[in-house]
Amino acid sequence: MVSASADRGPVITHMRAVQECLISHNYEVLMVHVGAGADVGQQTMACLGRIKRERGVILAVCTQDYAEVTASQFSSYRHLRFALDNSLEVLPLRVEDIYPPEPPWGEEHPYDQNGSGQALVGMKIPPSLVPLDCRGRTAVQIASDIAERLSIEKAEWSSGRPAAHLFEMPEIPLSRIQ
Repeated sequence: MVSASADRGPVITHMRAVQECLISHNYEVLMVHVGAGADVGQQTMACLGRIKRERGVILAVCTQDYAEVTASQFSSYRHLRFALDNSLEVLPLRVEDIYPPEPPWGEEHPYDQNGSGQALVGMKIPPSLVPLDCRGRTAVQIASDIAERLSIEKAEWSSGRPAAHLFEMPEIPLSRIQ
């Protein structure tokens, strides 16, 4: 599931292109689609429920404000909290120069006076968790890197051995995606 902060037009558009590339190569990638009349909450709950049932991975689109506490029950903060509460794997996608995310907080913040968002980032996206660097990369390049990372983790999980000993991940051919 792709998890991102709201109101990130170009970033979301780019991540939708990444999602399309992955889907075209038989990777199931869930992403909430916001549109007129859409029930964002229902879509989010369905996606998170499926990720939990199937032990999926949350692709955290790490903008500077990722995991900010907001009024929304379906914010990136809630996605990351769900991942923490259910021991779900998070693959951080670094899309901005500021990393790890620094969600705003403080006495004047309407929802987070205590730094809960930043603490959550520290717990679930620690410095030891190396992000996939997406800055300046095309949707095809990002999709290929995500596919490689997910395939390696799946192979390690099923065999108990590092995946590097199991197979070489083929590159996604550009001609098939464009």
